[in-house]
Amino acid sequence: MFKQKFQSKKNNALAFTLIELLVVIAIIALLAAILFPVFGRARESARRSSCLSSAKQIGLAYQMYAADYDDRTARIHSGSNCPCWTDLLYVYAKNNQIFSGCPSGVFKGEWQPSKPTGTTAEINLGKANTAFAYNSLYTSAGSSEGQVATPPVGTANSNPGLALAAMPVPAETVVFGDSAGDYIVYSSNKTDIITNLEPPYENTNKAPNIRRDSDADQSFVGRHFDGSNFVFVDGHAKWLRTSEAAKTNSNGVMYLFTVEDDKNF
Repeated sequence: MFKQKFQSKKNNALAFTLIELLVVIAIIALLAAILFPVFGRARESARRSSCLSSAKQIGLAYQMYAADYDDRTARIHSGSNCPCWTDLLYVYAKNNQIFSGCPSGVFKGEWQPSKPTGTTAEINLGKANTAFAYNSLYTSAGSSEGQVATPPVGTANSNPGLALAAMPVPAETVVFGDSAGDYIVYSSNKTDIITNLEPPYENTNKAPNIRRDSDADQSFVGRHFDGSNFVFVDGHAKWLRTSEAAKTNSNGVMYLFTVEDDKNF
């Protein structure tokens, strides 16, 4: 009898009350609310680093191509078909994974080089599933800019890119950047460009972006903490917040996307 009473008191002493259980649950929920975003940011930081590594390899391939072609940079495409810039640089990169090498991007598959013959889709494979787009903004710039504004590819996407010597500020001129999956971000002039720096964003991008007005797929997307990894003409790559990349000079031209030394225009 005494043993049973002692055992009952012992069990009661070890049991949690409902209030104690609720307190424990609340503490766990609070810790989860604090730690999950931290883990999420750490995971995205790792993805950004992986993406930046791919961007740096593309920048190196871009420089190697120019060295082999009298310091002329790669064209975007041939006519309206490939071989595209991705195919031209693939010869130097020797790794097709870097062209779709951004873990934060959502693509339909891994990038594949274009085929020399076949269907239209097969000879243009190099355009699809690209994590980075060639800067072709201001390709036909004119009176709306109030200045000369030229992208690194020059004034025609099917022509060879500009000579390196024609770009006076190579360390301050964007040539590639995180894309929505298209191989190019084109505009004729500044009236054909939209900058979305505040939510709500389009379903295509879901992040701050700089894009062609008529095609949301042609976007530089700030998918890494509201910023993108950009490759510059001199071959270096770095992350920039989209709002920083989109800064304009007094003519309303985004000076990082033109080869001219026009920041202070």
